Amino acid sequence: MKDALNSLQSIQQKIGTIQVKLNEQKTRIEELETENSLLMEQLTATEQSDKKLKERVIELESKVSDLQNLQLNIDAENLKKAEMKKQIDEMLKEVDKCLAIINHPIKAEEPNAVEA
Repeated sequence: MKDALNSLQSIQQKIGTIQVKLNEQKTRIEELETENSLLMEQLTATEQSDKKLKERVIELESKVSDLQNLQLNIDAENLKKAEMKKQIDEMLKEVDKCLAIINHPIKAEEPNAVEA
């Protein structure tokens, strides 16, 4: 009987130990579920943030492309202006030559003028 009682107490101790471990496991599962829930919320927030950032990158890339096109147009216009300025400068040189000729008649004509 004593052995049976000792055996019963041993079994009760083991059951108590198992219940404690089971409760610890339940607590750990609850903690992990809470942590998992928080991590899922963080993941969702991160994915939303990532999506917004990707959209912003696409928007900025489009703006960069537009600015590059504008710069190409400006460069082309500046080149045209430079070419026009060069042409105007050449024309002014020609006009200056013509004015110089008009203001300084050829000396060969002067003796003819004296003879007349």
